[in-house]
Order: sequence, then structure tokens, then C-alpha cells
Amino acid sequence: MVNRWANWEFHMSFNVRAGLVISLASIFDMDVNKYRQVLYKGHLSEIFVPYMDPHDDWYFISYLDCGEFGCGQSAVSLEPYTDCPPNAAFMDGIFAGQDGTPTKVSNVMCIFEKYAGDIMWRHTESEVPGMKITEVRPDVSLVARMVTTVGNYDNIIEYDTTRK
Repeated sequence: MVNRWANWEFHMSFNVRAGLVISLASIFDMDVNKYRQVLYKGHLSEIFVPYMDPHDDWYFISYLDCGEFGCGQSAVSLEPYTDCPPNAAFMDGIFAGQDGTPTKVSNVMCIFEKYAGDIMWRHTESEVPGMKITEVRPDVSLVARMVTTVGNYDNIIEYDTTRK
């Protein structure tokens, strides 16, 4: 499914190992009047957790959360109005479980526009006789989010792009 926002076009999907995946991201190039691809496939590669315990039983242990546990497999459902704002759209994640049966995680990803209240840019044109023209554009970002819980660690994975 193609997602469109502002002058962007992209795909958003779910993977058992990586979790949230953004692919085929393109931006509309007004100079050539067509979309220009800027990202083929983007996702979390790994979460490295060094425990740094110097005792003999632990000093060598470091977990690779995505590779060993699966960031997608460990993803948790997001709660509307708490994990994501009211304007968010939610998507489910489906993957093959360890025995091969389909496993569904409801509301595992959300996507929404974020209004920070900041001004991206502002300009007042005061050189026109008898007129004062002001234009203000708010800073609006598109956010794609998921949460993966491995052990006692909750990792918030968020991709945020500012509209320019």
C-alpha cells in the first residue's frame, strides 16, 4: 500500500525481525516534475545491549535484541490516546510464528502528523505600497512509531520527518 504525505510517497510494512519498515520513499522533485527515490528500505538493524557486569558469570554477555529475539516478534500493541495521539492511524503486524502459524499483533504501528507549535518559517512582505502580506508555515512532522519490549526494556522506535 502506498502512503502519501505532503510531497512524499512511501510504503510502510512490518517485519518479524526488524519491526517497522519504511521502503520506496520518494519525494516529488518539482524541477523535473516527478518523484525521486531517496530511500529503498529503512528499518532498525539491531539494538545492542551491553550489560557491563564485571562478574565472571556476566562479563561476556551482550544481547542483540533484534537478531536474537526479533524486534518485530517482541513488538507490543500500541494504545490509542496514550502511545499515539488521537489523529493517528493504526496498522496491524502479521508474521509467521515459530511453528509457522500466522501471528497477528493488533495496532503494532501508528502513523500521524505532529504539530509542535513551532514556526517552520515566516515572512512579511512590507515593500508593496498600501499592503502588508504575511505568510507563516507551521512545523509539521510525519511520525511512524512502534514499541518493542525485550526482557524488561521498552524500546520506542520512531521515524520522524519534518515537512519542508
